[in-house]
Amino acid sequence: MPALITQGRGESLSVLVAFLGFAAALALGLWSAADRLAAGWEAALRNRATVALPAGADPVPVLAALRQAPGVDAARALKSAEVAALVEPWLGGAQGTDGLPLPTLIAVDLAPGTDGQALASALPPAARTDTHAAWLSGALAEARRARTLAAALLLATLGAAALAITGATRARLAVHRAEVDLLHALGATRGQVTGQFAWRAAGACFVAGALGVAAGAGVLAMAQIGSPLPLALPPLLAVLGGGLAYAMVWTHLRRMP
Repeated sequence: MPALITQGRGESLSVLVAFLGFAAALALGLWSAADRLAAGWEAALRNRATVALPAGADPVPVLAALRQAPGVDAARALKSAEVAALVEPWLGGAQGTDGLPLPTLIAVDLAPGTDGQALASALPPAARTDTHAAWLSGALAEARRARTLAAALLLATLGAAALAITGATRARLAVHRAEVDLLHALGATRGQVTGQFAWRAAGACFVAGALGVAAGAGVLAMAQIGSPLPLALPPLLAVLGGGLAYAMVWTHLRRMP
């Protein structure tokens, strides 16, 4: 049976699918980065609190009181260099902290389920306690929004790929309609005819999708956004392309007498 759809050029579909594979790789990279950031923030701040004392205050009595408080696993005073490093981004570098009275900070590790604000009873009136709960809650909410955006972008990309494949298959079927009808009338089975369209579409989508995914992975690597290579995307695009092409041609042949 003649190879109907190897004739002609399919660069437009390949370029579009490559771009969609690129966009899908970026979407998955965004999802992965947001997920890792959220996990890192939660691991660093969950069940932790910071106690701030006025500049020059002696942390030893407060440390002793904290270590005796229920629900406290550990407590340590931050060194002056650690405190300076924390405030440097807001003060314009190390020179910005010179001569400034920096507070005395104590990092507290809490047992799971402990209310950090309950530490106030073990602290002097001048001490302030920050459990980071408000900041962590807001940060995790932003990470969830980023993941939702990434999922929406991925779904939109797959939807656009489906539309592109459908349009390209319809156009190719229109070009080769006479040959398809003739071969069917001469006894070619539906599977033989539809297989040509399906395999051509699947192959083009796989190759173009792989190139797009590789380009997206390269951009993520240059941006130092570590993300697992989405190896499942090219086969998924191939299945999508081949399946849609097969269904459209099969439907056309079923309408024939």
